[in-house]
Amino acid sequence: MTKVLLIGATGMAGQEIYQAATKAGLAVTAQVRHADKARELFGTGVTVLEQDALTLSKD
Repeated sequence: MTKVLLIGATGMAGQEIYQAATKAGLAVTAQVRHADKARELFGTGVTVLEQDALTLSKD
């Protein structure tokens, strides 16, 4: 399964991309500033990385 990190998943475009990617069978991790908002939008099964996009690193 292809894994995808979607930066800004709770934004306007991010929400649409998240829905399309999960429907396509991709394993999506939603990078967001507020995990609660992601769970509200996508359900409790969403995989979340709660971190500011400007502080992301390879790790």
